[in-house]
Amino acid sequence: MTDGEVKVEVLAKSALERMSTEEVVEYVIEKTRGGSVIVLEGQLDPETLTQIIRETMENVDLEEFTGVDIYVVPPKAKTDKGLFDRLLGRQSEEGMTVISPADVLKDMKKGKDFITLKLG
Repeated sequence: MTDGEVKVEVLAKSALERMSTEEVVEYVIEKTRGGSVIVLEGQLDPETLTQIIRETMENVDLEEFTGVDIYVVPPKAKTDKGLFDRLLGRQSEEGMTVISPADVLKDMKKGKDFITLKLG
């Protein structure tokens, strides 16, 4: 990845459901270490989030991997069309989770039903 370039990966809930907790944790660590921002449909369960945080802390290297930032947007009302509805062409009431390498995030604004991230 070249300097200043940020890769965003969007995963549907169905992809996550096919993965074990260990596979999700491994995927998140691998992708964020590589500089990718991950957008997941839905919210991860507390066990998975705990494992991601634990694994991240064990892998922190201030020169190469400074950790992750995790943001969660709660589910929207069933009548609202959200990001995943437009991206995946279907209805989703799952909300979303954004996991970003800590050194990629420059600014963040979080509202009731949105997240605005300035990356760089």
